[in-house]
Amino acid sequence: MEPIKVSSTDVKLKSVYRHPKGYPLEGDLFLQAVRAGKFRLVTQILKVNTEVNVNQRDAQHLTPLLIAVQHQNYEKRNNLVKILLEHGADVNSTDQQGLSPLMHACQSSDRVDTIRTLIKQPACSVNLKDAAGRTAVNWAASVDNWRAVRVIVNSKFTRNTVDICNKDNRGLSPLETAIENGYAETCRVLLQEGKVDTLKLSSHYKAKLESLSKSFPEMFSESDIINSNEIIDIESPRLHTKLHPVSQAKPVLTPIEGELSYPHKFPKLPAISNDDTTH
Repeated sequence: MEPIKVSSTDVKLKSVYRHPKGYPLEGDLFLQAVRAGKFRLVTQILKVNTEVNVNQRDAQHLTPLLIAVQHQNYEKRNNLVKILLEHGADVNSTDQQGLSPLMHACQSSDRVDTIRTLIKQPACSVNLKDAAGRTAVNWAASVDNWRAVRVIVNSKFTRNTVDICNKDNRGLSPLETAIENGYAETCRVLLQEGKVDTLKLSSHYKAKLESLSKSFPEMFSESDIINSNEIIDIESPRLHTKLHPVSQAKPVLTPIEGELSYPHKFPKLPAISNDDTTH
């Protein structure tokens, strides 16, 4: 076991930190505070110790930001991510497999706000690839995280730069991955909001996509299967982004939400934040 690293600042602040189970504090206090989700302690350390390294790594080669984005608690995660970025955390830091904070965030459907915070950083590389050649969108598609895909393809910070068709080391694009796994909602978002061109799909994936569209006819239009670039767009009053009409489904303008929806059994997509869509 490594000896505890103690500085004068740590001695001063250690008295305000108590492990919930009474265990001794081991290793670097700052890393431990981030790992435990102690936002107030992290704030105090950053305030009194201007020399703290916000990009230091633990034994697993994780930076504080990489640790923070994986917190299950919504409030702890978002507060830690924001304050770490404000103090110079590297938004593109990667773990031993080459995964960035954005890639980690895209693996869970409850991290949309964290994703928004990360991509607002000017230095954030949305097309960064891990050791397997996967980008954040590749990761999102692989776990059916259509919410993450939707934010990235619509955000004013990423929509003009994201490589929506990046192929990983297996030669699979996000759409091909979604088709292969039968992720209908992710396919719909990639086609209708990401504007992925289906003409570039192989006959194998076109056949699978056609089969998927028959299983969920209320989610796809015939144009999605032929060529997504030829679809006529309609403007959503609230989303400020373009949606495509679904064949054989009459669009309904909901009086409360003020956005177009279609009568099917799937949950209605949440509205895109104005921060994502406005110029």
